[in-house]
Amino acid sequence: LLGYLLVTDVLSSRVAEPQLAHEIALSHAAIACARMALESKEAEPKQTYKQRAIDLVNEAKNRFGQSGLTRQAEDEIKAVK
Repeated sequence: LLGYLLVTDVLSSRVAEPQLAHEIALSHAAIACARMALESKEAEPKQTYKQRAIDLVNEAKNRFGQSGLTRQAEDEIKAVK
């Protein structure tokens, strides 16, 4: 998770044009957060990870549009109750 978030931070601050690596990093970070939420037993961390996943997938969609990666991330988020 930390690796994906680091890549998104580095790419967002240094790349003027959309890059596939950036889209992949955002989407995979969202998937990782959704899975962390799914595995969390406590309500507060679960909600925090789920919200972060939602924020990351929305950022990916805003920057790069809907894709297979963002759809996969959204499916992972929907699995979190």
